[in-house]
Amino acid sequence: MASSSRESQSLPLVLDELENMPEQQRDLLFRSVNRFGREVVCWFDSEENIRYISPNCLKLFGWEMEQFLDQPQLLEQMIHPDDRLLWEHHQTHPAGHQDVEIRIQTSGGTLEWMEYRCLPLVDKHGQRCGRIATFLNISRRHEAQYRTQALALALEQSPTGIVVTDNDGNVLYANEAFHGVQCRTLGVIQGRKLTLFSQEYREQLPDLWPCLDAGQTWKGEKVCSSEGQERVVELVVTPVLDQQNEVTHILFLIQDVTRQRQDQQLLHQQHEQLRQLFDEVEKISREWALSFDSIDDIMFLMDGAGHIQRINQAVERHYGEATKKLTGASVTDFLPEDVTRQFFDHGQGEFYDDQIEKWFSWQAFDFLEKDEKNQDIRVVTLHDVTARHQLAEQLEKSYESQKKAQSQLVQQEKMASIGQLAAGVAHEINNPVGFIHSNLNTLGKYLKRFTAYVDSLEQIIHQSGHDDLFQQAKDCRKSSNVDYLLEDTADLIEESIEGTTRVSVIVKNLKSFSRVDDAGLHWTDLRDCLEASLSIAWNEIKYNCRIEKEYGELPQVFCNPQQLNQVLLNLLVNAAQAIEQHGVIHLKTWADEQWAHITVNDNGCGMSDDVRSRIFDPFFTTKKVGEGTGLGLSICYDIITKHHGLISVKSAPGKGTEFHLKLPLKPTEESESVAP
Repeated sequence: MASSSRESQSLPLVLDELENMPEQQRDLLFRSVNRFGREVVCWFDSEENIRYISPNCLKLFGWEMEQFLDQPQLLEQMIHPDDRLLWEHHQTHPAGHQDVEIRIQTSGGTLEWMEYRCLPLVDKHGQRCGRIATFLNISRRHEAQYRTQALALALEQSPTGIVVTDNDGNVLYANEAFHGVQCRTLGVIQGRKLTLFSQEYREQLPDLWPCLDAGQTWKGEKVCSSEGQERVVELVVTPVLDQQNEVTHILFLIQDVTRQRQDQQLLHQQHEQLRQLFDEVEKISREWALSFDSIDDIMFLMDGAGHIQRINQAVERHYGEATKKLTGASVTDFLPEDVTRQFFDHGQGEFYDDQIEKWFSWQAFDFLEKDEKNQDIRVVTLHDVTARHQLAEQLEKSYESQKKAQSQLVQQEKMASIGQLAAGVAHEINNPVGFIHSNLNTLGKYLKRFTAYVDSLEQIIHQSGHDDLFQQAKDCRKSSNVDYLLEDTADLIEESIEGTTRVSVIVKNLKSFSRVDDAGLHWTDLRDCLEASLSIAWNEIKYNCRIEKEYGELPQVFCNPQQLNQVLLNLLVNAAQAIEQHGVIHLKTWADEQWAHITVNDNGCGMSDDVRSRIFDPFFTTKKVGEGTGLGLSICYDIITKHHGLISVKSAPGKGTEFHLKLPLKPTEESESVAP
């Protein structure tokens, strides 16, 4: 207060000297004072005209000093509309020498934060005759404060426990996750010494402290007990070094990995069980193969010319040829020639005989004795492996079917979880939005009555004949911007009511999309499903897509709305992802005598005929690894098929894609049997 008083007492002298100083000398004085200053200094006279503004206004505001002198309203127009009331209040307030922060729009269109100070000027009679105002750019300070707050928020919201201690182990900082259940096992209390520094833990983690002394990061795990249960905690400890490489602080990252270790152990057990199962299957397969070789394999002896010298009875069961007929005959009489040529080489192989439609595996090796012409004799065995080939095909089909079913089940569980979460969020938001909307409507009515009261009061004063009092009332109304405040308040209330209405629509779409308690078949308006799915997918669509709607008359369809929401959401997201920059998604509905139709059309990149022919195959995807499972359209196909509907696609590279859904208007007998 003393400093302020001294400033006020010295101002009249300064003003008198400035008034008596020649204009050229006064300008030189101001320019010398403000030449190297970071602040822009303005001198306003008692009529609020700018008598002087420092030349660095060009650097700070982007406007020349002459432009401010020629346009008195320019400075006020640069102030952000939300800060003008603060500006007007500050420049007329007796304590105007205090600092305030306002936003200024420069000539380049950017918003800069300014520290603004307004100091009243009085003449030698103590009368206010103007003011001095200064502007200092503090945008960087604001940005630094924002980044600091963002970093602090990120630390507090991190799921990993974060602790900072001094070199002696006293806790200086611990985030919220550290105080949670997953880190409570370490028994740490804010402000006290970390239990890891106790002698017990030093003995349990002997390699930790040498690592820290060496200035290196240590990572390990510790088994702890909490509430009678053992938990595995992963620790990452990093020393913080000063310029002399001395440890000043220690950073601890602590995360409960009990669930991950349990999952790993369970996965190991399942892998071991699966290995044992495969070993058992392989053992049974070997035993079966040995038994089959001794009973049902075709075996024959062949000389160097390819004539059969001896053959077992199995040939009759497989080929229906008598052994006596084949003995002495050429092997090509009952086997394909291209196969028999391979028998002269040592080895083995398989072939398919299309005459009897069987697969055989063959082996050829030398017999111990030679024939009467001293030629080598080869032993050839033919083993019927038709069953194995069929089993392999069946196993492959079964594996693909099981893999598809399992992935679909996981996807359905995810959608169910999302639905439950959406329903919960919608329920929690709906109530407060309701009374906010109601209160805003009531507030709007109060504002209208208050506006009418102010107008009536002014009219009464005017009719009373007190012209001076009426003029004072008008001046007070004008100086306080009452008309602007009443009009702007009405607009704010109207915008707020519009906002609550939009929130209510979003909540309604969330509830419609989730339908957690409505998972069966019901008569449903497909346009509601489209709107609900569009609302959920809007965050994926809004940045690069424009939605066009062409909804025709559409009767209700007997279906599972939650599953159809899943189909429509998948199609909308795919359409948005197919548009790289800006495009249009066109939605159309109509009905004929038998079907309800929905088309989702985009003008994105489209697809080739090869891709289009495979898009409904399970696990087929054109996305990068990790970006898609290849199950979305496969699940859509299954859902539409289960509803006895049809899904088709038209597409060409560079011309976009159109998906066409057809759902029966009349429920099938299967659907009617489960109808409510």
